[in-house]
Amino acid sequence: MTGGALAHWARLLGLGDPATALNRMGRELGAIPPGSDGLSMSPLLTGSRFPGWNQEERGKLWGLGEHHSAAHVLRAAQEAASYVVRQAVDILMADDPPDMPVVLAGGPSRSAELAQLRADVLGRPVHVSSEADASLRGAALLALVAAGLEPSLPTAQARSEPPLRRFTPQAPAAACHDRLYRLWLQTRN
Repeated sequence: MTGGALAHWARLLGLGDPATALNRMGRELGAIPPGSDGLSMSPLLTGSRFPGWNQEERGKLWGLGEHHSAAHVLRAAQEAASYVVRQAVDILMADDPPDMPVVLAGGPSRSAELAQLRADVLGRPVHVSSEADASLRGAALLALVAAGLEPSLPTAQARSEPPLRRFTPQAPAAACHDRLYRLWLQTRN
């Protein structure tokens, strides 16, 4: 549910949908260092769901200065969405080895830059399917099994396994995001 913040900010800033905004701002976004030059946010526009349920929680933007541009706001939204995901991954994968990969689907899977940001923030390898619409693919596989066209879900999956792109955390960026994530946790509350 964190992608809604990026979409909201892109529209609010007059940049259109997220894909259009990221294409228009790509070069400028790439020049912004981790931490968005001191700009940060909580991307939860409709409440938090995990690790704590708080339907009243709303997004916040802090550290805004006159030197920040629309690209800074978009980068802060991308980073904050990644930090929310890290909260969940840290809990759900607490007993897993640090090199256990996370599979990425949805909006961030469509962008190599966002996939790399997730790997850097999570401090874990990220595997991205070429099938960005994983839910739709899963529904289609279930339909094949239900219609009797495939004998089982594992068989259906094996026959149509999309290739994976792999992203590994880049040490300097991952260390910086680890520090920024911990600061974000303290500041967010």
